[in-house]
Amino acid sequence: MSEQPTTTATPPAPPAGPDLLVAADVRKEFGGLVAVSSVDFTIPEGSIVSLIGPNGAGKTTFFNMITGVYKPTGGTITFLGEDVTGKPPHAITERGIGRTFQNIRLFQNMTALENVLVGMHTRMHANLFNSILRTPGVRREERVAMIMLDTVDFPSVFLGAIRAGIVPVPLNTLLTSDQYAYVLADCRARVLFISEALLPVVKDMVGRMPDLEHVIVSGSDAHGHRKLSDELARESDSFTTAATHPDEPAFWLYSSGSTGAPKGTVHLHSHLIATAELYAKPILGIRESDVVFSAAKLFFAYGLGNALTFPMSVGATTVLMAERPTPVAVFTVKLPVPLIARVRAHAAASGRTISAVVTQALEEFLARPRRQRPRR
Repeated sequence: MSEQPTTTATPPAPPAGPDLLVAADVRKEFGGLVAVSSVDFTIPEGSIVSLIGPNGAGKTTFFNMITGVYKPTGGTITFLGEDVTGKPPHAITERGIGRTFQNIRLFQNMTALENVLVGMHTRMHANLFNSILRTPGVRREERVAMIMLDTVDFPSVFLGAIRAGIVPVPLNTLLTSDQYAYVLADCRARVLFISEALLPVVKDMVGRMPDLEHVIVSGSDAHGHRKLSDELARESDSFTTAATHPDEPAFWLYSSGSTGAPKGTVHLHSHLIATAELYAKPILGIRESDVVFSAAKLFFAYGLGNALTFPMSVGATTVLMAERPTPVAVFTVKLPVPLIARVRAHAAASGRTISAVVTQALEEFLARPRRQRPRR
C-alpha cells in the first residue's frame, strides 16, 4: 500500500486596508549621481512590507526621503492621504512616521533596547523634573550639574530643568576629577546628571560633595545610582511650567579655566531666544529645512546654540554625536552615503587617508565666498 501525498493549505492573507504610504516616481540626485530613480512604492494599512536590494541600491536614501532627511529631487510621497514630500523630519515624525538606522548602536552608551526607545522621545515631554527634582532638597533657581555626552538625554535634562525653574549647569566632559570637584562645590549642585561612560572620572569624589544629594545616570547601568531611563518611565504627561521671568537665571556655563580656576557665567531666560533671533536667523540664515551638525559640543556655548537652540527656533533638524568630533567621525556623520563611498574611493586611489581628503575639501569649501557655497 503506497503512502498518499499530503498537502497543506496556506490560509489566505487578511485583506489589506487603504493605502497608508504611497511613493510615486520618487527620485533623488546628488549632483550628477542618481541615487534613487523613479521609485513607485505603496504600503497598504495593516501590512508589513520589505525593501530589499544590494549595497548602494539606494534603500537608505529612499528611507531618508520618506522621513524628511533628504528632499526628493522629483516625485511625491503621500502618508494617510497627505502630501509630505519635502517636509522637515520633525513634521513627518509628528504625523506618525518613525524609523531606525543601519547602525547597530546609534548611541554607543545605550543598550539596544534604549536605542530603539529613542523614537519614543517624540511622544515624551521634558517632565522628568516633576518628581526627580521637585523634592524638598531642590528648589527653584538652585543648580543641577550635567556631565553628559551629546545624546537625546542632554536636551531632555537641560530643557526639563529650565522648564521647572531649576538651573542646569552643563560641564565639559573632558575635565579631571579635581576640576569636577571644584566646579560642583562652586555651583553647589544638588543633583548630578552624568553619562555612564563618564562615571569613572567622578566615582571617588561624588560622595565627598556636601551639597550633592542625587546622582542620576544616563546609560544602561547606573552602578548603584538612580537611572535616568527608570525615572523617565515613571513620569506622567502632566506638568506645570514654572512662571519664570526673562531676567531670571536659566543656566550656568563654566569657562575653560585657561586664566585660572573655571568661572561660572550666569545666562538668563531671555538669552537663548535673543541669540537665535539676532544671530542664527539673520546672520546664519538658519531655516526649517536645514539639518544641523555641530562639531562643538552642547556643553560649549557655541555647541548649545548650534545644535540645540538655533535649530529649535525654526524647527530645523539637529544631529547629535556622542563621541569626540574627529575628522573621520564628523565625515561619517555629515555626508550622504553615496558621497561617503566616493570619498573613500578617492582616498584609496590617491594613497591618502580619509582625514586628509576631508580636510582638503573643507579648506577648499571655506575658501570660497559665502554666497558661492552650495546649500541643501
